[in-house]
Amino acid sequence: MRRILVEDLISGMVLGRAIYHANGQILLAKDMVLKEAYIQRLLDLKIPTVYIDDQLTKDIIIEDVISEKTRIKAISQVRQSMERLKLGRNLDDSIVCNTKNAVSQIVDDLLENPEVIINLSDIRTVDDYTFGHCVNVAVLSIAMGKALRYNQNELKNLGIGAVLHDVGKIKIEDEILNKPGSLTEEEYDKIKNHTWFGYNVLRDYEEISIISAHVALQHHERFNGDGYPRGLKGNKIHEFAQIVSIADVYDALTANRVYKKAAPPHKAINFISTVSGYQFNPKFVDEFLKHLPLYPLGTMLRLSTGEKAIVIKINGENINRPVVRLVQDHNEDDISQYDEIDLIRKPDLFITEVLS
Repeated sequence: MRRILVEDLISGMVLGRAIYHANGQILLAKDMVLKEAYIQRLLDLKIPTVYIDDQLTKDIIIEDVISEKTRIKAISQVRQSMERLKLGRNLDDSIVCNTKNAVSQIVDDLLENPEVIINLSDIRTVDDYTFGHCVNVAVLSIAMGKALRYNQNELKNLGIGAVLHDVGKIKIEDEILNKPGSLTEEEYDKIKNHTWFGYNVLRDYEEISIISAHVALQHHERFNGDGYPRGLKGNKIHEFAQIVSIADVYDALTANRVYKKAAPPHKAINFISTVSGYQFNPKFVDEFLKHLPLYPLGTMLRLSTGEKAIVIKINGENINRPVVRLVQDHNEDDISQYDEIDLIRKPDLFITEVLS
């Protein structure tokens, strides 16, 4: 299995993973043979990438860190909560309970996984960005909390704050949230207010911890004091909010938006590493980078020899020196007999480029 740009799909390719709407409905099922009409539908829905199975990668199994069922349930629940609030209605007890249950299932899935190497394999439409983003931020944050040895109750409070961190954006006009150009000062002030809106929404529910509400309030605060809404600095920012802020930026960078294309994981990770100590607490950045590979499974690479290879296994010993399969030689001729190389065992061989 490998991920491919929808614009590069060819009729006859086989879908390696099902594609869902945010309401849980299947748009295209796994193992579907793609026709031109299906490819056009994916383009119309502004789905940037999909997974395919082919001869090159049929033995590569790319598993999400949470189950498909857990992800679908969580995205659907976030969508239901936000759409209800946007209509001016309160969250009733059942919706709050269902949201907490969805977060509990994410926690359970991550605790059952012995490794903390994070692979996010969700596919989302541009219109469903907010719902998928909130769930990804929760998954990343809880995984970091697990690595930091938080107890189960702490993980759940962190997860609730993470999955609802952007709930205040229901008060912001879509024209501002999706504006492709620079924001005016007035528009930026409105954006900054979403943190207060979110806090005020969540603190009204006794079933939601005040700590979770503070994640919504503080997730745009920055370690050096340059964030908003209060310009908090260092450890005056709750550590849950410090964790969510890193996960929030990483997922935003690696997602397609109306106004920008997704950055590949290695570029997003390099950015976060660069601003460590300024925007983010280096303690949490270091933990984050231990578990998020620069080159996820299925990534096509160029090696220092000029050969083209695909990542087939992440090394627990060093997640940024994966096992790769050579697929083209330095003349860009296909290799009929695949050769697999463990980059940990080849210190003189380097990755020079990530290919589309």
